[in-house]
Amino acid sequence: MNKIKLIGIRGDKNYESWRTTTRQVLKDLNLQNKLEEVNKVDAIVDFQVSAVPALMINDTILLEQNNHIPDTHEIKNSILNYLNQHTQKMQNIVIPTDFSKTAHNAYLYGCDLAEYIGGQVKVMHACYPSVDSLNGINTPNIEELKAYKNDQLDAFIQNDHPTSVESVIEKNMVEKIIKIGFPKDEIIKISEAKDTDMIVMGTTGKGGVLDKIFGSVSSDVAMKAHCPIWLVPPNAQFDGIKNILYAGNYESANGRMLREVSEIAKKFEANIHMVHVSKKKSHEENKIQELVLEKLFNKIAPDLDFEMATVVSEKVWEGLDRYTSKNNIDLMVIVTRHRNFFDSIRHKSITKDMIFHTKTPLLILHLDDIAS
Repeated sequence: MNKIKLIGIRGDKNYESWRTTTRQVLKDLNLQNKLEEVNKVDAIVDFQVSAVPALMINDTILLEQNNHIPDTHEIKNSILNYLNQHTQKMQNIVIPTDFSKTAHNAYLYGCDLAEYIGGQVKVMHACYPSVDSLNGINTPNIEELKAYKNDQLDAFIQNDHPTSVESVIEKNMVEKIIKIGFPKDEIIKISEAKDTDMIVMGTTGKGGVLDKIFGSVSSDVAMKAHCPIWLVPPNAQFDGIKNILYAGNYESANGRMLREVSEIAKKFEANIHMVHVSKKKSHEENKIQELVLEKLFNKIAPDLDFEMATVVSEKVWEGLDRYTSKNNIDLMVIVTRHRNFFDSIRHKSITKDMIFHTKTPLLILHLDDIAS
């Protein structure tokens, strides 16, 4: 959670001016509840600022009092620059595999994505000794199993690659990871690592044969992982990202989350479609939803082009699917929240429906992993 601190002495003319301007900026950025004021002298000394008033985020000093009082533009830019620099990166990509066709397609997609953004790829395979085997014979020998899986992973990485993927391999941008354990648990565990920015994995769809990893497990990983999950449907190919659909609602109308989406759009020079799915045909109610999202997004990313749309559909996934088909969407982004067992059985999430039904690559962001 980002901690925004205004440091200075209450009643001081300069401090009160900073305070008024900073509060207005944070209100514009939808961060108005995040300001902490530090006014006690001993506390001010602990922060070791060279002059007060001063503005900090976490342990970083953004601005200190000098010869002038910063205006709205200066304070806003300093905060946005910090948030943009500390936004979630996409450089270190983990691609889980079970050596299936679905996994191979996700691997090709992930390598093309890494080549486009200049990222690093880690190809990961997880297996559990009691249920895995060598040539059909169960083996309790961990080292033997790891050696066998390492050979499989080598063959998987080198097999039938287009030129773009060969380029990633030749640049030593591919690393192998073998994990002993249940695939779902190991993927979720690696999602918490500091050097994991994103997981790219395949999903088979509800009507397909669920592979060891890429069926129901992809749904669990998407809901429980602690980094963005980029899900790749069968036969999807990476050819740049020109149009991004952001499935918007009041929960996803979150300042930091909108900044994340805008940063992703900037990486790919993509257009953003803010799409709200409503079960009601009430024009007035739908227009209010659109206005809330539009107003907030204009504050967060005033220089970014986006389109607003409301789709009326009984099922969210059907409404979004229709929109993606009509508007050449290359990537859908949806927001979810980690939930405990009782929350999950009470809450009918659209995430699983989207994972099982989508024909378009799907990026899942976790609201409670991104501080607002």
